[in-house]
Amino acid sequence: MIWYCDSSALVKRYVRETGSTWLRHQLGQHELITSTLVLAEVASALTRRWREGTISEIEFYRDRTQFLRHVRARSYGLLAAPLDLIEQATLLIYRAPLSALDAIHLSTALRYQKGLGQQADFYFVTADDQLERAARGEGLQTENPNAHG
Repeated sequence: MIWYCDSSALVKRYVRETGSTWLRHQLGQHELITSTLVLAEVASALTRRWREGTISEIEFYRDRTQFLRHVRARSYGLLAAPLDLIEQATLLIYRAPLSALDAIHLSTALRYQKGLGQQADFYFVTADDQLERAARGEGLQTENPNAHG
């Protein structure tokens, strides 16, 4: 099974929060893909939590190191966001109340799924309820780690 993980889901691999335990148990069972956007988004999420005091400095450096290790080990298939994909994201924004980055994630997943055809099990994994609704509206199967405790 192929999972497209946006950053709201992927950060749960590194930070303990609702849905983290479930997600961590699931990751080894799936091929993981995502947009190159997660490189900046996960860094931003970890740094924000450290600055806000919800994770310690030690946790921040540990989580950041682990994320970078996973990226270097190619644990995630990273998909680029060329101009035509950004244009598709713009159209998604007109149809659903999405942030620009969420729309890019969704358009990236839609393009990837289209390339797979109907033979593969493909899920869009997000912890963002609004993005999950938009993904379902576009015909994607979804998983939300927050629904699993």
